[in-house]
Amino acid sequence: MSMKMTCLAAIWVATSAASASAADAESAYESGRFAEALAQFEERGLEGDVQSQELVGMMYLVGPALCGEQVAADPACAARWFRAAELNGSTTSQFVLAHMYKSGVGVPVNAARAEALLAEATGSNATAARLITARR
Repeated sequence: MSMKMTCLAAIWVATSAASASAADAESAYESGRFAEALAQFEERGLEGDVQSQELVGMMYLVGPALCGEQVAADPACAARWFRAAELNGSTTSQFVLAHMYKSGVGVPVNAARAEALLAEATGSNATAARLITARR
């Protein structure tokens, strides 16, 4: 088979494979198959599923504490997934990213970015913003 045909066949296989369903990913997660669940949530996250983006972020943020040895902690990767979810409107990810920027976990310390994310997350709720910033 020519190289061109091999490449076309590989592309066809990759694009014809059914994407992971939410139920499959959740089932893998609930049964402790965390590496499998992570791969499926990543696939769904790449398709724009915000909840999957958040879950992938959390799995990479806490790694072994949540998933045992199946998923290594990777705070920088977690930050990228939380950023994707934040760009898709996730308030939860705004809060998590704000704390990551405040403490320098997975991202450089950036107090201004942390404040901006908290302001976005709390919106016009000035009381919530004051309570959050007061606790620091």
